[in-house]
Amino acid sequence: MAFFHGPGRATNIVVSSLLLLMLYTVIVSAQAPVNDIVSWPSGLLLLATILYAALGTSPDDLWNIEPTTGLLIGRGLPLFSLPIMQKVCWVAPSCHYVSGIRTATGISTFWIRADDVTSEARKNCLQRALEVIPCVNYAHPTFDIDSSLWKINAWGFLEPIVSPPLRFTLPVSPSTLSSSTTPSPGSEKNKYPLPNVQDLLFFAAIDYHVFREWTVQILHKNACIFSTKGSEATCVFDVSSVEEAIPIVAANIIRRPTSQSVLRRFAKFDCHPENNPNPSCTFHLDRFLTSNEPICHIDIHSYAPRKHSVSASLVELAGAYYRVVKYLKTQPPECPPGQVAHISVGQTLWIAILGGVFLDSGRTTFQNLSGRRSLLDIPIDDSYKERVYTILQELETHKVIETGNFDDVVYSGGLSRGPAIPFLLTGLIGQILVCYFLAVGTSAGIWTSVALANSLFAGKLPDFHTLYLGRTQHSSEPGFKMRVPNDHSRIMVITTMDKTCPNEGKLRPGFLLNMVGLVGATFGTIFQRQTRDALGFSPFVPCRPWVVYTAAGLTLLGTCLVLLMVVNQQLQENLWSTRSEFPKRVAIYSTLITSVLAAVLVIVFRLRRLTHLWPLLDALTWLSGLPLGLLENGRMISIEHNVLHLLLILRWLMGAMASAVGSSA
Repeated sequence: MAFFHGPGRATNIVVSSLLLLMLYTVIVSAQAPVNDIVSWPSGLLLLATILYAALGTSPDDLWNIEPTTGLLIGRGLPLFSLPIMQKVCWVAPSCHYVSGIRTATGISTFWIRADDVTSEARKNCLQRALEVIPCVNYAHPTFDIDSSLWKINAWGFLEPIVSPPLRFTLPVSPSTLSSSTTPSPGSEKNKYPLPNVQDLLFFAAIDYHVFREWTVQILHKNACIFSTKGSEATCVFDVSSVEEAIPIVAANIIRRPTSQSVLRRFAKFDCHPENNPNPSCTFHLDRFLTSNEPICHIDIHSYAPRKHSVSASLVELAGAYYRVVKYLKTQPPECPPGQVAHISVGQTLWIAILGGVFLDSGRTTFQNLSGRRSLLDIPIDDSYKERVYTILQELETHKVIETGNFDDVVYSGGLSRGPAIPFLLTGLIGQILVCYFLAVGTSAGIWTSVALANSLFAGKLPDFHTLYLGRTQHSSEPGFKMRVPNDHSRIMVITTMDKTCPNEGKLRPGFLLNMVGLVGATFGTIFQRQTRDALGFSPFVPCRPWVVYTAAGLTLLGTCLVLLMVVNQQLQENLWSTRSEFPKRVAIYSTLITSVLAAVLVIVFRLRRLTHLWPLLDALTWLSGLPLGLLENGRMISIEHNVLHLLLILRWLMGAMASAVGSSA
């Protein structure tokens, strides 16, 4: 009792809150849990649905829980795009270059097919990136290099004091060897022939995630042709041919994780790694070089699918190593005395990325770039080069390379995909149960049941995209990322090795959730009476007529508001008949015509006592979203967000009308 009579305003607030909570708890505990839902007046569900859709929910979130979208992207976005939809003048915070996915342009975000970026534009970007970002960094050795075995040349590369004889025959066809030793894409007219982006990707992959504490000897016919003994970790070895690069590449590939290198099975360890911190291993070249099969599956980004890992044969990797070293040797020597050239995996990788290495097999996203950027009547090549040059200018302006802060600007991240399956199965079972009992215990129709259930799981349920790429709606998107140099809280560019659309995978939650939810709600509707009788639900209270008429009136009012916004906007801008407004016109026509038709049918069904036909309203609501969904997945079209928001709220009102009619009998 002393607590209740204690002084202070805070105590009174706490006591009052506890009393209110106790009072609410007593009321709830006096009823069966399911009866809390059953006892809702039918109009309350209508009001809750409208409020949920209207209060603080963005159009993107509304579309994520829209049941119609699940029918459209079961296997990725539909390859549907009209030429008229590609002529849009936009100002956007982000842009995406994707291979194999149709073009999308709009105010929120847009996609450009990477196939439209020509090889000449990519070569220009690669050349500019090589001018700004070096492939190697110079530093003093971390330990003394064995001077009896190695010497440092003018470029900081290690050369053996005594070159071992390389008298083995490459078991590859002459065409393969010639293609791997031909410099590309530069010509003899170029002073500095450039390596291609694939060479740079392989060059970075060769030294990525290598267990450098292992000393490796490469043997051929019982003669040692290469050994890492006494050398420096991450150093560059000087090579003058592909043949000389092969043992160097093989040594690094052996020192990779077992899952990323098939060479490990052919390596003979002289001592066990757990017993010696510096074990050595032996590898016989002539035992493996009998084919041109890939010898590695290097998962540079740990959340990319296996098929998008870096795979190459030993000859391909060696050819890339030789061409990059040859290019570096054409540059003026910049190695300070006593320092060694170290391979910079991150810098080399980003040179390849900006040069377009993932355009054909993945996706590159540019965002948070300074300046106004429009795509209207601008060639794709110029658009791509402008963005790459802007990124490189940011790096130069803030002296990211000179100060050695490049690793602070770039990173690779995502979520672990391991626990996705249990959560996926749990969420699907939960979706079925929620939809079933919403259809049984409330006045919600099938469409509204699925939409309400989706709102519980949207952004929370790991999907198949999470399973393979480690992403949910509220997690960081997986891939290689570069931050804005002066603002590390913002990301300037993202690139992935999988050519999915941004933010969604090939099978996002909408498809699975909507399909299993549709099945659950359908069975809930069929077995509604049996379930209610078995669980002892209270009798169904028919929905009052005023609720039905109110729902129809709100839908017509929303239709008028959309028309008012559109007419006012077009009177000022006079753009309604332009090509860029085509997606917007289709979205408005398909929604407003359907909303008026649904409102009229609701009134007719109620007056003529045809309420048993309410499933037609649900089907009409569902199908009316197809045109909106086809047009660039609904939220990628060139349309003002307030208009799109109100259009989606209209769809929720149409579902609420069907629910009210279905529960009024």
